[in-house]
Amino acid sequence: MIQNIKHSLLISLWFVFLTFPLMVIRVNTLKDIVEWRWMNMVWVAVGTFILSMLWRWALHQKQRRAKRKELEDETESSSLTARWLADTKMVRGGIAALLAIVLVFPWVVDTYQANIMVLALIFVVLGLGLNITVGLAGLLDLGYVAFFLVGAYTYGVLYQFTGLGFWACLPI
Repeated sequence: MIQNIKHSLLISLWFVFLTFPLMVIRVNTLKDIVEWRWMNMVWVAVGTFILSMLWRWALHQKQRRAKRKELEDETESSSLTARWLADTKMVRGGIAALLAIVLVFPWVVDTYQANIMVLALIFVVLGLGLNITVGLAGLLDLGYVAFFLVGAYTYGVLYQFTGLGFWACLPI
């Protein structure tokens, strides 16, 4: 038990270190000030500690069930993910929940977090494009850069003249 607490504390400290620039430091470009949100660091630390302990408890329960199944000599075993994906109601519910989170996200968080997420998603799309280009062509070429340029330019023009945001332009 003490080992689990030590490990969860290390995970919590590491996660605080990794998320420090995004969660604690906020640059307000309109007022030219840097805001320090130290309470966010506490919430991240406590949240990751609790989630890590819950994860360890779930793994312990899974190991106990596996040992019990070995003793009972059950031959049929399937993973939780396989059982979840086999149930169409669960898949539809998961997709609906994910869609609801995506649709509500811009209105729940403030502009700073939305801009960070937009930037992260731009890089995700850039990475997906790189994966497709390298995977299909077998090499990295200037065509990839050209396609990214066309997408960025199209988004810029659509935003400037029609007011469409990143989320609306993403499927275009």
